[in-house]
Amino acid sequence: MAPSIPPVLQPVSTTGITFSRPVKRIHTHQDLLLFPNSPAYSLITAFIVHLNSSISPLDATTNKLNSPEDYITSSPSITASPEVEGITKLVNNLSNLVESAPPDQGPRRFGNVAFRKWLELAGSYVGESGSVDECLPSLVLPAKEELLHYLTQSFGSGERLDYGTGHELSFAAFLCGIWVLGGFQPGRDEKALVFGTFDAYFKLVRKLVVTYSLEPAGSHGVWGLDDHVFLPYIFGSAQLTTFRPTSETQAAESNAKAEEAYLPKPVDVVKLDIVNRERIRNLYFDAVGFVYDVKKGPFWEHSPILYDISGVQKGWGKINEGMLKMYDKEVLGKFPVVQHFLFGAIFRWSAPETPEQPAA
Repeated sequence: MAPSIPPVLQPVSTTGITFSRPVKRIHTHQDLLLFPNSPAYSLITAFIVHLNSSISPLDATTNKLNSPEDYITSSPSITASPEVEGITKLVNNLSNLVESAPPDQGPRRFGNVAFRKWLELAGSYVGESGSVDECLPSLVLPAKEELLHYLTQSFGSGERLDYGTGHELSFAAFLCGIWVLGGFQPGRDEKALVFGTFDAYFKLVRKLVVTYSLEPAGSHGVWGLDDHVFLPYIFGSAQLTTFRPTSETQAAESNAKAEEAYLPKPVDVVKLDIVNRERIRNLYFDAVGFVYDVKKGPFWEHSPILYDISGVQKGWGKINEGMLKMYDKEVLGKFPVVQHFLFGAIFRWSAPETPEQPAA
């Protein structure tokens, strides 16, 4: 049973909406304080929370535990609709363009300038009406220009040769925009969006980071959760949530089912053999696996926050709750990240003005 759809995520018609290129609204820290009160903030947070609930084996409505095997990334029970398949195909087509923009071989101190060539190729591909139109749900084509802005901003900065959670936020906004305009079907597409489309996107950006040596954007250094991404840790911990952190009775029953499904424990992130086994099954472990791919030395030393989280005793549900709170504070609440998020007819900075009512 899919979780109920909050009012802010109910699809709306494109009729009567004037779409345009989004604009910058967050110029100062004072503007940042206004962001949580914006319709855009409500929309993007509701979307992430809804997907989070939809991919957990623990039903948020009934508190019933469904089969954990149906919530692994590679589960054969997950089928993608043509609309989701189209967007996943779009992401995969962009990934294939890396072969046409090989990294420069000359000496460099920071990111590889060939990334700018890939961004040009990606921009040209997205700008080709036929190529993109066949991938986007037909219902959202009137909003194509506005939507594609969020897509093109989701791969990193060609100027700074970096990639970070602000770019990841733009991709979430791209999918959220399609959702709220009726391009996806609630109750049908959530799991395929996360395990298909988001997973393809995470794989693409890892490919870009490695190929072009992209710097972390807005990183906290060793004291950040991850140099580049955040959402895989939210979604991946949701996949593994089998009981509420406050329910000891449910915990015992759920732990037994989790062991039957060979679900990993939080502490298993420090065991490379288990991480490698779980990468194709879970987004959290796939992200941790990438950390092992690109960093050397003891895990506790290069990833102290992830290491500390591995010691949480109340299970993945507790970790998932913490991840959502941390995302709100460390991504949506940080000026260096959200200053680049732009606003338009879909992600509105302020609510529409209510027409004045005639005096009685």
